[in-house]
Amino acid sequence: MRKWIILLLIVGSIAAAWPVTSEPKKISDSTGPLDTATDLEAALRFEALIPEHTFYGMVTALNYDAWPHLDPDANVTRMDGEADSGNYTGVYLAAQSWRYAQAKAELKELGVDPLSDSPGGPKVVRFWRNQRDEALERAREMVDYFHILVNIAKYWETSLDPRIDDSKDPEDIGWLDFGGGVVPAEAGLLMRACTPSDPDPAYADVTVNYTGHYRHIGPLEWEDGSQWHCLGGTSRDSYAGTIFGLAVALDYLATDENISLRKTLADDLMAITDYAAKYLWFQPRPHGMVANPLFGHNDLDGPISPLFIQVPLHKLHLLQTARHASHVIGDEAAAQRYEVLWAEEVANTVGTGSLLDSMLIDAAGPHNAYYKYQLHLMSFFNVIRLEPDPIIREEFKRAMGVLDATLTDDGNAFFEAMTYALTGEEGRSPGEQNRLDEAVGHHREWLDYYAFHEEAARGKPPFVHTGRCDIEEDPGEDAPISQQPLECVPTDQTDMVQPLPTGEEVVVPFRPGTDGFPPGTDKKPRAKDPLPVGVRRYADFLWQKDPTIITGDHMLPWRGPSIDFLGTYWMLRYYSEVEEAGTEQPLPVWAGPRFK
Repeated sequence: MRKWIILLLIVGSIAAAWPVTSEPKKISDSTGPLDTATDLEAALRFEALIPEHTFYGMVTALNYDAWPHLDPDANVTRMDGEADSGNYTGVYLAAQSWRYAQAKAELKELGVDPLSDSPGGPKVVRFWRNQRDEALERAREMVDYFHILVNIAKYWETSLDPRIDDSKDPEDIGWLDFGGGVVPAEAGLLMRACTPSDPDPAYADVTVNYTGHYRHIGPLEWEDGSQWHCLGGTSRDSYAGTIFGLAVALDYLATDENISLRKTLADDLMAITDYAAKYLWFQPRPHGMVANPLFGHNDLDGPISPLFIQVPLHKLHLLQTARHASHVIGDEAAAQRYEVLWAEEVANTVGTGSLLDSMLIDAAGPHNAYYKYQLHLMSFFNVIRLEPDPIIREEFKRAMGVLDATLTDDGNAFFEAMTYALTGEEGRSPGEQNRLDEAVGHHREWLDYYAFHEEAARGKPPFVHTGRCDIEEDPGEDAPISQQPLECVPTDQTDMVQPLPTGEEVVVPFRPGTDGFPPGTDKKPRAKDPLPVGVRRYADFLWQKDPTIITGDHMLPWRGPSIDFLGTYWMLRYYSEVEEAGTEQPLPVWAGPRFK
Protein backbone atom coordinates (compact mmCIF):
# COMPACT_ATOMS: atom_id res chain seq x y z
CA MET A 1 0.00 0.00 0.00
CA ARG A 2 2.84 2.36 0.85
CA LYS A 3 4.37 1.85 -2.61
CA TRP A 4 1.10 2.86 -4.28
CA ILE A 5 0.88 6.01 -2.16
CA ILE A 6 4.45 6.99 -3.11
CA LEU A 7 3.71 6.32 -6.80
CA LEU A 8 0.58 8.49 -6.66
CA LEU A 9 2.54 11.31 -5.02
CA ILE A 10 5.21 11.15 -7.76
CA VAL A 11 2.62 11.17 -10.54
CA GLY A 12 0.82 14.04 -8.85
CA SER A 13 3.98 16.11 -8.56
CA ILE A 14 4.80 15.57 -12.26
CA ALA A 15 1.28 16.56 -13.29
CA ALA A 16 1.49 19.67 -11.12
CA ALA A 17 4.56 20.77 -13.06
CA TRP A 18 2.50 21.28 -16.23
CA PRO A 19 0.25 24.30 -16.46
CA VAL A 20 -3.45 23.45 -16.24
CA THR A 21 -5.43 25.08 -19.04
CA SER A 22 -8.90 24.64 -20.45
CA GLU A 23 -7.46 23.46 -23.76
CA PRO A 24 -4.02 22.23 -24.88
CA LYS A 25 -1.55 24.80 -26.06
CA LYS A 26 -0.99 24.78 -29.82
CA ILE A 27 2.43 24.62 -31.44
CA SER A 28 1.40 27.49 -33.72
CA ASP A 29 -0.82 30.09 -32.08
CA SER A 30 -0.45 33.18 -34.31
CA THR A 31 1.74 35.15 -31.91
CA GLY A 32 3.48 36.60 -34.96
CA PRO A 33 2.74 36.68 -38.70
CA LEU A 34 4.75 33.51 -39.39
CA ASP A 35 3.47 31.65 -36.33
CA THR A 36 1.12 29.47 -38.39
CA ALA A 37 1.00 25.74 -38.97
CA THR A 38 1.48 26.22 -42.72
CA ASP A 39 4.59 28.38 -42.36
CA LEU A 40 6.09 26.04 -39.77
CA GLU A 41 5.44 22.99 -41.92
CA ALA A 42 7.31 24.62 -44.80
CA ALA A 43 10.28 25.49 -42.58
CA LEU A 44 10.50 21.98 -41.15
CA ARG A 45 10.36 20.54 -44.67
CA PHE A 46 13.55 22.37 -45.58
CA GLU A 47 15.20 21.83 -42.19
CA ALA A 48 14.82 18.10 -42.90
CA LEU A 49 16.94 18.48 -46.07
CA ILE A 50 19.85 20.23 -44.33
CA PRO A 51 21.70 17.06 -43.17
CA GLU A 52 22.12 15.91 -46.78
CA HIS A 53 23.76 19.27 -47.59
CA THR A 54 26.02 19.37 -44.50
CA PHE A 55 29.58 18.04 -44.39
CA TYR A 56 31.57 18.44 -41.17
CA GLY A 57 29.66 21.67 -40.50
CA MET A 58 29.87 23.14 -44.02
CA VAL A 59 26.47 23.64 -45.67
CA THR A 60 26.52 23.74 -49.46
CA ALA A 61 24.56 23.10 -52.65
CA LEU A 62 24.79 19.75 -54.44
CA ASN A 63 24.75 18.32 -57.95
CA TYR A 64 22.78 15.13 -58.63
CA ASP A 65 22.41 12.55 -61.37
CA ALA A 66 18.67 13.36 -61.50
CA TRP A 67 16.50 16.18 -60.15
CA PRO A 68 16.12 15.20 -56.47
CA HIS A 69 12.61 16.63 -56.07
CA LEU A 70 11.45 14.45 -58.99
CA ASP A 71 13.41 11.26 -58.39
CA PRO A 72 13.63 9.97 -54.79
CA ASP A 73 16.53 7.73 -55.87
CA ALA A 74 18.63 10.61 -57.22
CA ASN A 75 22.27 10.36 -56.16
CA VAL A 76 24.64 13.17 -55.29
CA THR A 77 27.51 13.48 -57.75
CA ARG A 78 29.50 16.32 -56.16
CA MET A 79 29.36 19.46 -54.04
CA ASP A 80 28.64 22.75 -55.81
CA GLY A 81 29.61 26.22 -54.66
CA GLU A 82 31.64 25.12 -51.66
CA ALA A 83 34.01 28.06 -52.24
CA ASP A 84 31.15 30.37 -51.18
CA SER A 85 29.82 28.09 -48.46
CA GLY A 86 31.29 30.20 -45.65
CA ASN A 87 28.79 32.93 -46.47
CA TYR A 88 25.76 30.66 -46.51
CA THR A 89 26.88 28.51 -43.60
CA GLY A 90 27.25 31.70 -41.58
CA VAL A 91 23.67 32.67 -42.41
CA TYR A 92 22.48 29.21 -41.38
CA LEU A 93 24.41 29.43 -38.10
CA ALA A 94 22.58 32.69 -37.40
CA ALA A 95 19.28 31.01 -38.31
CA GLN A 96 19.89 28.14 -35.91
CA SER A 97 20.85 30.60 -33.17
CA TRP A 98 17.50 32.36 -33.57
CA ARG A 99 15.74 28.99 -33.76
CA TYR A 100 17.38 28.00 -30.47
CA ALA A 101 16.40 31.29 -28.83
CA GLN A 102 12.86 30.99 -30.23
CA ALA A 103 12.46 27.50 -28.80
CA LYS A 104 13.61 28.63 -25.34
CA ALA A 105 11.15 31.52 -25.44
CA GLU A 106 8.32 29.19 -26.47
CA LEU A 107 9.12 26.82 -23.60
CA LYS A 108 9.24 29.67 -21.12
CA GLU A 109 5.88 30.90 -22.38
CA LEU A 110 4.50 27.40 -21.74
CA GLY A 111 5.56 27.72 -18.13
CA VAL A 112 8.34 25.14 -18.18
CA ASP A 113 12.08 25.34 -17.68
CA PRO A 114 13.46 26.25 -21.12
CA LEU A 115 16.67 24.34 -20.39
CA SER A 116 15.17 21.20 -18.90
CA ASP A 117 15.82 17.85 -20.55
CA SER A 118 12.98 16.11 -18.75
CA PRO A 119 11.23 13.60 -21.02
CA GLY A 120 7.53 13.57 -21.64
CA GLY A 121 5.10 16.41 -21.22
CA PRO A 122 2.51 17.81 -23.60
CA LYS A 123 3.10 17.55 -27.34
CA VAL A 124 3.86 21.24 -27.69
CA VAL A 125 6.56 21.06 -25.01
CA ARG A 126 8.16 18.03 -26.61
CA PHE A 127 8.09 19.75 -29.99
CA TRP A 128 9.91 22.87 -28.83
CA ARG A 129 12.46 20.86 -26.87
CA ASN A 130 13.23 18.97 -30.07
CA GLN A 131 13.60 22.26 -31.95
CA ARG A 132 15.91 23.60 -29.26
CA ASP A 133 18.08 20.49 -29.21
CA GLU A 134 18.31 20.11 -32.99
CA ALA A 135 19.23 23.77 -33.43
CA LEU A 136 21.93 23.49 -30.77
CA GLU A 137 23.36 20.30 -32.25
CA ARG A 138 23.60 21.78 -35.74
CA ALA A 139 24.99 25.06 -34.46
CA ARG A 140 27.70 23.31 -32.44
CA GLU A 141 28.85 21.47 -35.55
CA MET A 142 29.06 24.73 -37.50
CA VAL A 143 30.90 26.52 -34.67
CA ASP A 144 33.47 23.70 -34.60
CA TYR A 145 33.81 23.90 -38.38
CA PHE A 146 34.31 27.66 -38.39
CA HIS A 147 36.90 27.24 -35.65
CA ILE A 148 38.92 25.18 -38.12
CA LEU A 149 38.45 27.69 -40.95
CA VAL A 150 39.60 30.54 -38.71
CA ASN A 151 42.61 28.82 -37.13
CA ILE A 152 44.04 26.15 -39.43
CA ALA A 153 46.23 28.67 -41.30
CA LYS A 154 48.58 28.65 -38.32
CA TYR A 155 49.74 25.25 -39.63
CA TRP A 156 50.28 26.51 -43.19
CA GLU A 157 54.09 26.54 -43.22
CA THR A 158 55.95 27.74 -46.33
CA SER A 159 59.52 28.73 -47.13
CA LEU A 160 61.27 31.03 -49.57
CA ASP A 161 61.97 29.10 -52.77
CA PRO A 162 61.86 31.32 -55.90
CA ARG A 163 61.14 29.42 -59.10
CA ILE A 164 59.36 29.48 -62.44
CA ASP A 165 56.81 26.77 -63.14
CA ASP A 166 57.61 25.63 -66.68
CA SER A 167 54.33 23.73 -66.87
CA LYS A 168 52.46 27.05 -66.94
CA ASP A 169 52.37 29.99 -69.31
CA PRO A 170 53.73 33.38 -68.14
CA GLU A 171 50.17 34.75 -67.94
CA ASP A 172 49.05 31.94 -65.60
CA ILE A 173 48.73 32.32 -61.85
CA GLY A 174 51.76 30.70 -60.22
CA TRP A 175 54.06 30.82 -63.26
CA LEU A 176 56.28 32.90 -60.99
CA ASP A 177 56.31 31.45 -57.49
CA PHE A 178 58.69 32.53 -54.73
CA GLY A 179 57.48 29.74 -52.48
CA GLY A 180 56.39 31.83 -49.53
CA GLY A 181 58.02 32.26 -46.17
CA VAL A 182 57.50 36.02 -46.07
CA VAL A 183 54.27 35.88 -44.07
CA PRO A 184 54.27 33.49 -41.09
CA ALA A 185 51.61 30.86 -40.50
CA GLU A 186 49.02 32.47 -38.22
CA ALA A 187 45.48 32.00 -36.98
CA GLY A 188 42.90 34.48 -38.21
CA LEU A 189 43.46 34.04 -41.95
CA LEU A 190 40.07 32.62 -42.86
CA MET A 191 39.76 29.72 -45.29
CA ARG A 192 36.92 29.51 -47.80
CA ALA A 193 36.23 25.84 -47.04
CA CYS A 194 37.98 22.78 -45.61
CA THR A 195 37.27 19.04 -45.64
CA PRO A 196 39.27 16.20 -44.11
CA SER A 197 41.35 13.78 -46.12
CA ASP A 198 39.42 10.63 -47.08
CA PRO A 199 36.00 12.15 -46.29
CA ASP A 200 32.81 10.19 -46.05
CA PRO A 201 31.02 10.40 -48.44
CA ALA A 202 33.82 10.63 -50.99
CA TYR A 203 32.24 13.56 -52.86
CA ALA A 204 32.47 15.68 -49.67
CA ASP A 205 36.02 16.57 -50.61
CA VAL A 206 37.13 20.03 -51.76
CA THR A 207 39.75 18.43 -53.98
CA VAL A 208 37.04 16.87 -56.17
CA ASN A 209 36.32 20.25 -57.75
CA TYR A 210 39.73 21.81 -57.05
CA THR A 211 42.32 19.17 -57.96
CA GLY A 212 45.47 21.02 -59.01
CA HIS A 213 43.77 24.37 -58.48
CA TYR A 214 45.87 27.27 -57.21
CA ARG A 215 43.38 27.88 -54.37
CA HIS A 216 43.85 24.37 -52.99
CA ILE A 217 45.93 24.26 -49.80
CA GLY A 218 46.95 21.13 -47.98
CA PRO A 219 46.93 18.76 -46.50
CA LEU A 220 47.24 20.70 -43.25
CA GLU A 221 47.39 18.90 -39.93
CA TRP A 222 44.77 20.04 -37.40
CA GLU A 223 45.15 20.00 -33.61
CA ASP A 224 43.76 16.47 -33.24
CA GLY A 225 46.15 15.04 -35.84
CA SER A 226 43.57 14.92 -38.63
CA GLN A 227 44.54 16.04 -42.12
CA TRP A 228 42.48 18.70 -43.92
CA HIS A 229 42.40 20.12 -47.44
CA CYS A 230 41.32 23.74 -47.73
CA LEU A 231 40.47 26.44 -50.24
CA GLY A 232 42.21 29.79 -49.86
CA GLY A 233 41.86 33.13 -51.62
CA THR A 234 39.00 33.96 -49.28
CA SER A 235 36.75 36.80 -50.43
CA ARG A 236 34.66 39.32 -48.52
CA ASP A 237 31.63 37.05 -49.15
CA SER A 238 33.00 34.41 -46.81
CA TYR A 239 34.26 36.94 -44.29
CA ALA A 240 30.94 38.80 -44.11
CA GLY A 241 28.85 35.63 -43.78
CA THR A 242 31.21 34.05 -41.28
CA ILE A 243 31.33 37.12 -39.03
CA PHE A 244 27.56 37.58 -39.34
CA GLY A 245 26.95 34.03 -38.15
CA LEU A 246 29.57 33.99 -35.39
CA ALA A 247 28.38 37.30 -33.95
CA VAL A 248 24.71 36.32 -33.92
CA ALA A 249 25.59 32.96 -32.36
CA LEU A 250 27.64 34.70 -29.69
CA ASP A 251 24.57 36.61 -28.51
CA TYR A 252 21.69 34.20 -29.13
CA LEU A 253 23.25 30.74 -28.83
CA ALA A 254 26.25 31.12 -26.52
CA THR A 255 24.17 32.07 -23.50
CA ASP A 256 25.08 31.01 -19.96
CA GLU A 257 24.15 27.35 -20.52
CA ASN A 258 26.58 27.19 -23.49
CA ILE A 259 29.54 28.94 -21.91
CA SER A 260 32.14 26.90 -23.84
CA LEU A 261 30.67 28.06 -27.14
CA ARG A 262 30.94 31.66 -25.96
CA LYS A 263 34.71 31.45 -25.56
CA THR A 264 35.23 29.76 -28.92
CA LEU A 265 33.04 32.22 -30.80
CA ALA A 266 34.59 35.28 -29.15
CA ASP A 267 38.15 34.07 -29.70
CA ASP A 268 37.50 33.36 -33.38
CA LEU A 269 35.91 36.76 -34.00
CA MET A 270 38.90 38.43 -32.37
CA ALA A 271 41.42 36.26 -34.26
CA ILE A 272 39.97 37.29 -37.65
CA THR A 273 40.09 40.96 -36.70
CA ASP A 274 43.56 40.78 -35.13
CA TYR A 275 45.02 39.28 -38.32
CA ALA A 276 43.45 41.95 -40.52
CA ALA A 277 44.41 44.82 -38.21
CA LYS A 278 47.98 43.54 -37.81
CA TYR A 279 48.53 43.87 -41.55
CA LEU A 280 46.77 47.25 -41.79
CA TRP A 281 43.65 45.72 -43.37
CA PHE A 282 45.57 43.99 -46.14
CA GLN A 283 45.28 40.20 -46.36
CA PRO A 284 48.72 38.64 -46.85
CA ARG A 285 49.00 34.89 -47.40
CA PRO A 286 51.91 32.53 -46.71
CA HIS A 287 52.19 31.22 -50.30
CA GLY A 288 54.36 32.73 -53.05
CA MET A 289 52.26 32.25 -56.21
CA VAL A 290 52.16 35.55 -58.06
CA ALA A 291 48.82 36.71 -59.48
CA ASN A 292 49.35 39.53 -61.96
CA PRO A 293 46.41 41.97 -62.32
CA LEU A 294 47.79 42.91 -65.77
CA PHE A 295 46.68 39.47 -66.94
CA GLY A 296 43.26 39.83 -65.34
CA HIS A 297 44.16 37.86 -62.23
CA ASN A 298 42.22 38.33 -59.01
CA ASP A 299 44.34 39.76 -56.21
CA LEU A 300 42.70 37.22 -53.89
CA ASP A 301 44.87 34.56 -55.52
CA GLY A 302 48.18 36.32 -54.97
CA PRO A 303 50.34 36.63 -51.84
CA ILE A 304 48.55 39.80 -50.72
CA SER A 305 45.36 41.75 -51.43
CA PRO A 306 43.85 45.02 -50.13
CA LEU A 307 40.75 43.10 -49.09
CA PHE A 308 39.30 45.34 -46.37
CA ILE A 309 40.88 48.63 -47.38
CA GLN A 310 38.49 48.86 -50.33
CA VAL A 311 35.29 48.75 -48.25
CA PRO A 312 35.17 50.82 -45.01
CA LEU A 313 32.00 49.07 -43.81
CA HIS A 314 33.73 45.70 -43.66
CA LYS A 315 36.50 47.07 -41.46
CA LEU A 316 33.81 48.40 -39.14
CA HIS A 317 32.13 44.99 -39.12
CA LEU A 318 35.35 43.28 -38.08
CA LEU A 319 36.12 45.79 -35.34
CA GLN A 320 32.58 46.07 -33.99
CA THR A 321 32.14 42.32 -33.55
CA ALA A 322 35.62 41.81 -32.08
CA ARG A 323 35.09 44.76 -29.75
CA HIS A 324 31.78 43.25 -28.62
CA ALA A 325 33.33 39.78 -28.23
CA SER A 326 36.12 41.10 -26.00
CA HIS A 327 33.56 42.67 -23.64
CA VAL A 328 31.41 39.52 -23.62
CA ILE A 329 34.27 37.35 -22.34
CA GLY A 330 35.77 40.05 -20.14
CA ASP A 331 39.09 40.39 -21.97
CA GLU A 332 39.92 43.91 -20.83
CA ALA A 333 43.27 44.14 -22.60
CA ALA A 334 41.72 43.20 -25.93
CA ALA A 335 38.76 45.50 -25.27
CA GLN A 336 41.04 48.50 -24.75
CA ARG A 337 42.92 47.70 -27.95
CA TYR A 338 39.71 47.45 -29.97
CA GLU A 339 38.29 50.64 -28.47
CA VAL A 340 41.32 52.56 -29.77
CA LEU A 341 41.06 50.97 -33.22
CA TRP A 342 37.31 51.55 -33.25
CA ALA A 343 37.61 55.25 -32.42
CA GLU A 344 40.16 55.69 -35.20
CA GLU A 345 38.01 53.86 -37.75
CA VAL A 346 34.84 55.75 -36.85
CA ALA A 347 36.73 59.02 -37.25
CA ASN A 348 38.14 57.89 -40.60
CA THR A 349 34.84 56.63 -42.03
CA VAL A 350 31.95 58.40 -40.31
CA GLY A 351 33.79 61.59 -39.49
CA THR A 352 35.06 62.07 -43.05
CA GLY A 353 31.87 60.92 -44.75
CA SER A 354 33.70 58.12 -46.59
CA LEU A 355 31.30 55.47 -45.29
CA LEU A 356 28.27 57.26 -46.73
CA ASP A 357 30.15 58.02 -49.95
CA SER A 358 31.09 54.37 -50.42
CA MET A 359 27.46 53.33 -49.99
CA LEU A 360 26.38 55.89 -52.59
CA ILE A 361 28.99 54.56 -55.03
CA ASP A 362 27.73 51.00 -54.52
CA ALA A 363 24.10 52.06 -54.76
CA ALA A 364 24.89 53.53 -58.19
CA GLY A 365 25.66 50.05 -59.55
CA PRO A 366 22.49 48.08 -58.76
CA HIS A 367 23.05 45.57 -61.59
CA ASN A 368 26.78 45.08 -61.08
CA ALA A 369 27.84 42.53 -58.43
CA TYR A 370 24.48 42.60 -56.66
CA TYR A 371 25.85 40.23 -54.02
CA LYS A 372 27.65 43.20 -52.46
CA TYR A 373 24.35 44.32 -50.97
CA GLN A 374 23.93 41.08 -49.03
CA LEU A 375 27.42 41.54 -47.58
CA HIS A 376 26.71 45.19 -46.72
CA LEU A 377 23.36 44.47 -45.06
CA MET A 378 24.83 41.66 -42.93
CA SER A 379 27.63 44.00 -41.91
CA PHE A 380 25.24 46.83 -41.06
CA PHE A 381 23.14 44.40 -39.04
CA ASN A 382 25.93 43.79 -36.53
CA VAL A 383 27.53 47.22 -36.74
CA ILE A 384 24.23 48.94 -35.87
CA ARG A 385 22.73 46.53 -33.35
CA LEU A 386 25.96 46.37 -31.33
CA GLU A 387 26.65 50.12 -31.26
CA PRO A 388 25.95 51.65 -27.81
CA ASP A 389 26.46 55.29 -28.83
CA PRO A 390 23.12 56.61 -30.22
CA ILE A 391 24.79 59.37 -32.23
CA ILE A 392 27.20 57.02 -33.98
CA ARG A 393 24.44 54.44 -34.44
CA GLU A 394 22.30 57.05 -36.19
CA GLU A 395 25.15 57.80 -38.62
CA PHE A 396 25.47 54.11 -39.45
CA LYS A 397 21.73 53.98 -40.10
CA ARG A 398 22.04 57.06 -42.29
CA ALA A 399 24.63 55.27 -44.45
CA MET A 400 22.44 52.16 -44.57
CA GLY A 401 19.54 54.36 -45.67
CA VAL A 402 21.46 55.26 -48.84
CA LEU A 403 21.38 51.60 -49.88
CA ASP A 404 17.84 51.15 -48.66
CA ALA A 405 16.57 53.85 -51.01
CA THR A 406 17.88 51.90 -54.01
CA LEU A 407 16.98 48.42 -52.74
CA THR A 408 13.53 49.24 -51.45
CA ASP A 409 11.66 47.94 -54.53
CA ASP A 410 13.72 44.79 -55.06
CA GLY A 411 11.39 42.43 -53.19
CA ASN A 412 14.17 41.01 -51.01
CA ALA A 413 12.92 39.25 -47.89
CA PHE A 414 16.39 38.88 -46.36
CA PHE A 415 17.13 42.60 -46.65
CA GLU A 416 13.68 43.53 -45.39
CA ALA A 417 13.95 41.16 -42.43
CA MET A 418 17.28 42.63 -41.31
CA THR A 419 15.98 46.17 -41.75
CA TYR A 420 12.88 45.39 -39.68
CA ALA A 421 14.99 43.75 -36.98
CA LEU A 422 17.15 46.89 -36.73
CA THR A 423 14.41 49.50 -36.91
CA GLY A 424 11.05 47.99 -35.98
CA GLU A 425 9.90 50.31 -38.72
CA GLU A 426 6.29 49.97 -39.77
CA GLY A 427 6.50 51.99 -42.95
CA ARG A 428 8.97 54.18 -44.78
CA SER A 429 6.35 56.82 -45.52
CA PRO A 430 2.63 57.26 -44.85
CA GLY A 431 0.52 54.74 -46.72
CA GLU A 432 3.36 52.34 -47.54
CA GLN A 433 3.22 48.66 -46.67
CA ASN A 434 5.16 48.08 -43.48
CA ARG A 435 8.54 46.40 -43.36
CA LEU A 436 7.39 43.31 -41.56
CA ASP A 437 4.53 42.65 -43.95
CA GLU A 438 6.87 43.12 -46.91
CA ALA A 439 9.41 40.69 -45.51
CA VAL A 440 6.79 38.07 -44.64
CA GLY A 441 5.13 38.39 -48.03
CA HIS A 442 8.34 38.01 -50.02
CA HIS A 443 9.48 35.19 -47.73
CA ARG A 444 6.30 33.26 -48.54
CA GLU A 445 6.72 33.98 -52.24
CA TRP A 446 10.00 32.06 -52.03
CA LEU A 447 7.84 28.91 -51.86
CA ASP A 448 6.26 29.91 -55.18
CA TYR A 449 9.77 30.31 -56.60
CA TYR A 450 10.78 26.86 -55.36
CA ALA A 451 7.62 25.27 -56.77
CA PHE A 452 8.11 27.16 -60.06
CA HIS A 453 11.51 25.56 -60.61
CA GLU A 454 10.31 22.14 -59.46
CA GLU A 455 7.67 22.24 -62.16
CA ALA A 456 9.98 23.76 -64.77
CA ALA A 457 12.42 20.85 -64.38
CA ARG A 458 9.87 18.19 -65.33
CA GLY A 459 11.27 16.73 -68.52
CA LYS A 460 12.93 19.93 -69.74
CA PRO A 461 15.66 22.40 -68.75
CA PRO A 462 14.81 24.97 -66.06
CA PHE A 463 12.80 27.94 -67.28
CA VAL A 464 14.49 31.20 -68.31
CA HIS A 465 12.87 34.49 -69.29
CA THR A 466 15.05 35.58 -72.23
CA GLY A 467 12.51 34.61 -74.87
CA ARG A 468 9.93 36.95 -73.38
CA CYS A 469 11.95 40.05 -74.35
CA ASP A 470 10.90 39.64 -78.00
CA ILE A 471 7.18 39.14 -77.38
CA GLU A 472 5.25 42.21 -78.49
CA GLU A 473 1.61 41.19 -78.11
CA ASP A 474 0.06 40.45 -74.74
CA PRO A 475 -1.78 37.10 -74.92
CA GLY A 476 -3.71 37.80 -71.72
CA GLU A 477 -3.12 37.12 -68.06
CA ASP A 478 -4.22 33.47 -68.36
CA ALA A 479 -1.43 32.62 -70.80
CA PRO A 480 1.66 30.76 -69.49
CA ILE A 481 4.35 33.11 -68.26
CA SER A 482 6.66 31.96 -71.04
CA GLN A 483 4.23 33.56 -73.53
CA GLN A 484 3.84 36.85 -71.69
CA PRO A 485 5.88 39.89 -72.84
CA LEU A 486 8.67 41.27 -70.68
CA GLU A 487 10.20 44.72 -71.01
CA CYS A 488 13.96 44.22 -71.23
CA VAL A 489 16.94 46.60 -71.26
CA PRO A 490 20.74 46.18 -71.48
CA THR A 491 22.19 44.69 -68.31
CA ASP A 492 24.25 47.75 -67.45
CA GLN A 493 21.52 50.32 -68.02
CA THR A 494 20.96 52.34 -64.86
CA ASP A 495 18.64 55.26 -64.26
CA MET A 496 19.10 57.76 -61.44
CA VAL A 497 15.94 58.86 -59.64
CA GLN A 498 16.25 62.17 -57.80
CA PRO A 499 13.45 63.22 -55.43
CA LEU A 500 12.48 66.90 -55.46
CA PRO A 501 11.30 69.05 -52.53
CA THR A 502 7.85 69.09 -54.14
CA GLY A 503 7.57 65.32 -53.69
CA GLU A 504 8.01 64.66 -57.41
CA GLU A 505 10.88 62.65 -58.86
CA VAL A 506 13.12 63.23 -61.85
CA VAL A 507 14.51 60.21 -63.72
CA VAL A 508 17.90 60.80 -65.34
CA PRO A 509 19.81 58.28 -67.50
CA PHE A 510 22.90 57.49 -65.44
CA ARG A 511 24.69 54.76 -67.40
CA PRO A 512 24.76 53.75 -71.10
CA GLY A 513 22.17 51.43 -72.52
CA THR A 514 19.18 53.74 -72.24
CA ASP A 515 18.45 53.56 -75.96
CA GLY A 516 18.78 50.08 -77.42
CA PHE A 517 22.23 48.51 -77.09
CA PRO A 518 24.80 51.26 -77.78
CA PRO A 519 28.45 50.32 -78.37
CA GLY A 520 30.28 49.40 -75.20
CA THR A 521 27.23 48.18 -73.29
CA ASP A 522 26.66 44.70 -71.95
CA LYS A 523 24.58 43.03 -74.65
CA LYS A 524 22.92 40.60 -72.26
CA PRO A 525 19.40 41.80 -71.50
CA ARG A 526 17.78 42.04 -68.11
CA ALA A 527 14.24 42.79 -67.01
CA LYS A 528 13.62 46.51 -66.73
CA ASP A 529 11.97 46.02 -63.34
CA PRO A 530 12.45 43.36 -60.65
CA LEU A 531 10.78 40.06 -61.47
CA PRO A 532 8.21 38.70 -59.03
CA VAL A 533 9.96 36.53 -56.44
CA GLY A 534 8.10 33.44 -57.62
CA VAL A 535 9.65 33.41 -61.10
CA ARG A 536 13.25 34.47 -60.45
CA ARG A 537 16.30 32.46 -61.47
CA TYR A 538 17.18 29.33 -59.53
CA ALA A 539 19.98 30.19 -57.10
CA ASP A 540 21.90 28.88 -54.11
CA PHE A 541 20.90 32.01 -52.16
CA LEU A 542 18.12 33.89 -53.93
CA TRP A 543 18.45 37.11 -51.95
CA GLN A 544 22.02 37.59 -53.19
CA LYS A 545 20.97 37.73 -56.85
CA ASP A 546 19.90 40.71 -58.94
CA PRO A 547 16.09 40.43 -59.19
CA THR A 548 16.18 41.56 -62.83
CA ILE A 549 18.38 38.67 -64.06
CA ILE A 550 16.72 36.57 -66.77
CA THR A 551 19.60 34.25 -67.73
CA GLY A 552 22.00 31.79 -66.16
CA ASP A 553 19.83 29.12 -64.56
CA HIS A 554 21.02 25.67 -63.47
CA MET A 555 20.76 23.32 -66.44
CA LEU A 556 21.86 20.13 -64.66
CA PRO A 557 20.13 18.42 -61.70
CA TRP A 558 20.94 20.52 -58.68
CA ARG A 559 19.59 21.61 -55.30
CA GLY A 560 20.52 24.38 -52.92
CA PRO A 561 20.24 23.96 -49.13
CA SER A 562 17.37 26.51 -48.90
CA ILE A 563 19.21 28.67 -46.37
CA ASP A 564 17.67 31.69 -48.13
CA PHE A 565 14.28 30.45 -46.89
CA LEU A 566 15.30 29.25 -43.43
CA GLY A 567 17.39 32.34 -42.69
CA THR A 568 14.47 34.71 -43.19
CA TYR A 569 12.01 32.37 -41.45
CA TRP A 570 13.80 32.09 -38.11
CA MET A 571 14.97 35.72 -38.17
CA LEU A 572 11.44 37.01 -38.76
CA ARG A 573 9.94 34.69 -36.18
CA TYR A 574 12.40 35.77 -33.51
CA TYR A 575 12.17 39.51 -34.15
CA SER A 576 8.39 39.56 -34.53
CA GLU A 577 7.63 37.32 -31.53
CA VAL A 578 10.48 37.29 -29.00
CA GLU A 579 12.55 40.46 -29.35
CA GLU A 580 9.81 42.56 -30.89
CA ALA A 581 10.68 46.23 -31.30
CA GLY A 582 8.47 48.37 -29.10
CA THR A 583 9.44 51.75 -30.54
CA GLU A 584 10.06 52.58 -34.16
CA GLN A 585 13.62 53.60 -34.92
CA PRO A 586 13.45 54.21 -38.68
CA LEU A 587 16.35 54.82 -40.98
CA PRO A 588 16.99 58.53 -41.58
CA VAL A 589 15.37 59.69 -44.80
CA TRP A 590 17.87 59.82 -47.67
CA ALA A 591 17.14 62.89 -49.79
CA GLY A 592 19.72 62.00 -52.41
CA PRO A 593 19.36 59.86 -55.52
CA ARG A 594 18.38 56.24 -55.80
CA PHE A 595 19.18 54.00 -58.73
CA LYS A 596 17.31 51.38 -60.72
